[in-house]
Amino acid sequence: MENKKILIISMTCGEGHNAIAKSFLSEFQKQGAEAKIVDLFESKTKNKKFYNNMYLWACKHIPHLYEMAWKHERKVNPEKLEKSPQYKQIKCVISHFEKLINDYKPYAIVCVHNSAGAMVAYLKNHHLIDDKIKTITVMFDYVLCPYWNTNRYLDYCITPHEICHKALLDVGFKESQLKCFGFPTNSKFYEKQNKTEVRKKLGLENKFTFFSISGGNGLGNSLKLLKNILKAKGDFQVIIVNGKNEKNRAKIEKYLTKHNIHNVINLGFVNNINELMSASDIAFARGGGAGISECFYSGLPVIFREGLIINEKENKNLFVQKNCGFEIKHASDVTKICQKVLDNPQIIAEMQNNIKSFVKERPIEKTVQFILE
Repeated sequence: MENKKILIISMTCGEGHNAIAKSFLSEFQKQGAEAKIVDLFESKTKNKKFYNNMYLWACKHIPHLYEMAWKHERKVNPEKLEKSPQYKQIKCVISHFEKLINDYKPYAIVCVHNSAGAMVAYLKNHHLIDDKIKTITVMFDYVLCPYWNTNRYLDYCITPHEICHKALLDVGFKESQLKCFGFPTNSKFYEKQNKTEVRKKLGLENKFTFFSISGGNGLGNSLKLLKNILKAKGDFQVIIVNGKNEKNRAKIEKYLTKHNIHNVINLGFVNNINELMSASDIAFARGGGAGISECFYSGLPVIFREGLIINEKENKNLFVQKNCGFEIKHASDVTKICQKVLDNPQIIAEMQNNIKSFVKERPIEKTVQFILE
């Protein structure tokens, strides 16, 4: 029997969506399917670069304006999709994907960004692709961003937790469409590893470890964060992953050399995040769904970074309320939080226990099995 073909459509705005797409690609191939990833703007390179740069710039410089636009666009009438900013965004790729899908003839289409889902919904509603193709949209946060209502025309929505379902039902999804398998984190993050052994493998000391990551693009002032972590009293080490931000990494390296600091591991873009997380006790992170889930599946509570954009902020509010992490409101909070967890290790244990309610069993495997049924 011919392998089932799966088309995974991502969108580059940061690295989170692409990380989810790669997790799906790996698992589909592992389960014997033929799969490929296509970026929503693969045929429009300038658009792809523009939207990614715009997103990263907004995260860094105008998170408050991004939030205002986000909240306004949440109110758009789903029946007026073709008048919305999202439709203006996707209409330039509709004909490209109509041809691509009809040529590739996939068994299923998996959308890991809701703009990709809106584009597939348009093709489906206008009968421009085969109605037999199974269409799936995947939630990438624990809250709804604008235009999720457009994705209700797809067959199924994969959700990270039941806590998301009411909001989806409110924008027009049916209960039968919602499939809660958990956040589709790469399977390597839920393969439990012995902390002491992983530290030994990585050449780390066997002591309390703070982990800091700012997404694949290294957003945020990591040096300022590090200085405040190092003000805490105690025996600990810090792992900092700067992603693609070599400027941040160089600044930190210069600071460490100047002050003869040896308990900091300063890294760039890495491929063994799962091992680094397994070696750690608590993580500093932004509030994106992919990053949070990688931490949670690794058993790490999260100290949410400053300067978050609206979806990250709403994720943060949820998990701070559920006592799965801390939030940084002011720079001085960093030292206080670090000192608190160093002096009271039971806090980490309590948060790890709370995290368990947001961790599903082998989510990426079960999601892929469902899609291939």
